[in-house]
Amino acid sequence: MTLRFSRRKFLAGTAAAAGLTVLAGSYQPRAYAANAKLRIAYVGTNGQAGAHLSLAKNEQCPCYCDPDPVARQKAAAMYPQAKAYTDYRKMIDENKDAMDCVFCACPDNIHIPAAIRAMRYGKGAFVEKPAAKTVFEARLISDEVKKLKVPTQMGNQGHAGGGIRKNVEWVQGGVIGEVKEIHVWTGRPVWPQGMATRPATKPVPAGLDWDSWIGPAPFRDYHDGLNPFKWRGWYDFGTGAVGDMGCHTFDCAYWGTGCPTVTSVECVGAEKLNKETFPMKAKYKWEFAATEKNPAFIGFWYENGLKPPVPEGLKEAGKASFGGSGALFIGTKGFIVNEDDYSGNPKLYPSSLQDAASKVAKVEPSGGMHEEFLNACRGTKPWDYPKSNFIYAGAICETLLLGNLSTQVGLNQKLLWDSKNLKFTNNDAANELVTRVYRKGWEI
Repeated sequence: MTLRFSRRKFLAGTAAAAGLTVLAGSYQPRAYAANAKLRIAYVGTNGQAGAHLSLAKNEQCPCYCDPDPVARQKAAAMYPQAKAYTDYRKMIDENKDAMDCVFCACPDNIHIPAAIRAMRYGKGAFVEKPAAKTVFEARLISDEVKKLKVPTQMGNQGHAGGGIRKNVEWVQGGVIGEVKEIHVWTGRPVWPQGMATRPATKPVPAGLDWDSWIGPAPFRDYHDGLNPFKWRGWYDFGTGAVGDMGCHTFDCAYWGTGCPTVTSVECVGAEKLNKETFPMKAKYKWEFAATEKNPAFIGFWYENGLKPPVPEGLKEAGKASFGGSGALFIGTKGFIVNEDDYSGNPKLYPSSLQDAASKVAKVEPSGGMHEEFLNACRGTKPWDYPKSNFIYAGAICETLLLGNLSTQVGLNQKLLWDSKNLKFTNNDAANELVTRVYRKGWEI
């Protein structure tokens, strides 16, 4: 039987299903002595987790979790006194009074089930991008953090940089006029996609807790192409290229235009569409409603070598081609071009706009994504101080994951999105993909 949840039933029942105490009200960090240290737990100890694992060297690490014994080796060497786990549920439940926050750097399938479990115990949650696996999870974390008021942060490090702030200042300061179109692209995936069938079943490697590695996803036998990295291309575990890089390359566009609401999404190009993995390459089109910052506009996503054409006006301003990843803003007065995964070095065209750019209001600088989050966990900053907290992160992920969902529906199927009610108004099959089935025992 297929198990799907209405939004109302899901929000009402998730805490009870998990047997957790739901905390409400403002975040209250534990009392700290002068030299007290944060107690940081980890879900995932390899790959991208390496960007966070050393943080506890200056703090404390009571516990960590990874189903793979090879992946646990680095954490075991760094924190020999910490408790090691293979199941994040057990780790969080048994250490809820011994931890202040959790860092989740693991397959996308596990991000929110692990993070929200910790949040409901009143703990801070830092989650690698994308923060969510599905559109519904993206909305759920935004709603939950408003209720629980705990520190959260998504690991899109470019959001804390100076380059993206310059981009946002130019857009919101009207330097290029009204934004009419945004084009965002990446050279990824750098992992296999477009496979319609699974490799042959193999024995589970010694020491690998395969049940915990699968987590909330539908169970499958072990096979090549999943652990430790190539899971990103599979619908059950990853979010493809837009999940991996969209939170970086699209961030400048989403922030700059005032966090716009999607009104429609459509997959307008793809190769090797199938039911098991994301396509080899894809192109999406979003239509966005007007915001306080910008009138209604359209946006495009390109991947794996696909790029937007160079507009004539930009050619006239001296730009002949685009690099491997980036973002293009087309305004009524000019253009902004980022050719960097993290919007680190935006360029303004034509050069005559530089004078106007020098006069725009500045965006508050950041001390870095880790500093924002850890200071909120300590209580020296408010719970919502991290700039890519789950209110923002949930919203940008919802937008990106709507693009992913469009590939599962098929080519040239314009899907009309009712954001308020979290549903499509013209496609029942698409609504089945807004959430996902959670394996028994792994519900959130």
